[in-house]
Amino acid sequence: MRITPKANISDGFVDACIFKGKDVFSFLKFIGGTFTKGHIDTEDIEYYKAKEVMIKSKDRVLCHVDCEVIGTTPVKIKVCPGIVEMIVPK
Repeated sequence: MRITPKANISDGFVDACIFKGKDVFSFLKFIGGTFTKGHIDTEDIEYYKAKEVMIKSKDRVLCHVDCEVIGTTPVKIKVCPGIVEMIVPK
């Protein structure tokens, strides 16, 4: 599964993939698309690259980062260069 297929660990941007579907069919289409990277071209997805992302919603919604629940909305995520040392295999 690649929810944010355009993500690059060293580009200095946060990639945000927002699923806006409201029914089971849309969700299944989204999940299936994460295996083919086709989900980012559907009408139920908004995809952003930014230095900082603020996510708000009318109701509380679970937020995931790297497949880990980090809390509920509202949430602010921003790039902090050099805060974590990463070892990237070549």
